[in-house]
Amino acid sequence: MNTIYAFLSWDWAGLVLSVAIAVPGWLIWRQGRLAIGVWKKRLQTVIGGFIAVLGGALIISSGIHAVSVEMAFAKYPAPGKLVDVNGYNMHLLAEEPDNYRAGGKNHPTLLWIPGGHSSGYNFYNMHKVFRNETRSIIFDRLSTGWSDRGPYPRTSYREVEELHQMLTKAGETGPLILVGHSYGGLLAALYAMHHPEQIAGLVLLDSGLAVNWENPVAANFMLQYSKALFYDGLLQAFGIPLSLQARAGGDMLKELLAIYESQLKDVWPEISALNRAAMNAFGTASIFTEVGTPEFFERGAMQAGVLNGKPLTYITFLGSLDLSFQQARDEVRAITGLDAAGVDGQIKGLMRNRRAMSALSDQFHPVSVPAGASHNFPYETPDFVVDHVRQVIDLVKNQ
Repeated sequence: MNTIYAFLSWDWAGLVLSVAIAVPGWLIWRQGRLAIGVWKKRLQTVIGGFIAVLGGALIISSGIHAVSVEMAFAKYPAPGKLVDVNGYNMHLLAEEPDNYRAGGKNHPTLLWIPGGHSSGYNFYNMHKVFRNETRSIIFDRLSTGWSDRGPYPRTSYREVEELHQMLTKAGETGPLILVGHSYGGLLAALYAMHHPEQIAGLVLLDSGLAVNWENPVAANFMLQYSKALFYDGLLQAFGIPLSLQARAGGDMLKELLAIYESQLKDVWPEISALNRAAMNAFGTASIFTEVGTPEFFERGAMQAGVLNGKPLTYITFLGSLDLSFQQARDEVRAITGLDAAGVDGQIKGLMRNRRAMSALSDQFHPVSVPAGASHNFPYETPDFVVDHVRQVIDLVKNQ
């Protein structure tokens, strides 16, 4: 399966597959023309003709797709630098104010990790604020943005080590304050646990550790989402403008994309153009298959006290959990619209995740998301996130 992911994430793969469809179709059609017998001739020519025409249409659409991706990368060259990591280039953009003095305990570097398996530009709205205040880094995981595709499978632990090598080679040794949203927060937390010597602080935005996915319903959702992304990537490789994810998301996804676009308007043309690359869908599909596996829980096991002495801010729904269980039920039901069983599972998951988080650092600080905000509050209420990140920076500077 990993070989399939690696092949399909190459944007010319759709053209290769289209030719592989068209040629047999043409051969069947040609054989039908030479066949003896009316019905055999008709059957072979019709079937072969259909396959050949389908393959021909796919050759055109997949060729257009591959060329458009090449043109997108030519039009929007990488704004940062490419760092070699085990033979693959990873893109890193580090910026700072002119008067910034690099290094030193009181000069932390922010490193942003957006949700899902997104490119670093998905947190450009935060980066452009803080690059004027401190050193700020956004980067592209492999199979996203300006980074190379693969290798596969994509896993969080593999990406921890790739990130570590990229930062080391680029001379970005910290101290680092990692800020991760959603599934990006998992990478941030894993990195902090495996390389605590580089960490000055951690901010997790509605995210969690591996225990967050001990709920089989949540794990199954990620696996189903992975399958939808795989088929979306396949359609994309063939140049077919359809998305199972978009159809499933409906108006909710349209509203979310509108929020993203408004917050990321400075770089939305680049994000939209580079997202045409098939590797984005296959990279995400690959990494989401790790959820719920024994390796996922083993690599992501909580390490008590590993970040003691370092601030850890955890922002999520009912972050403080200072409500009664019934009040919490009412709050979660209003936010999510889940049924009673789903609400109870959500609350138990929040509690389990908070226990794991609080054990990581003796400077654990839970915070609730703003009233009326959703899982995507970094884009709905960006000033709220900016304020809490500044608080962590101040704590680090005053230590």
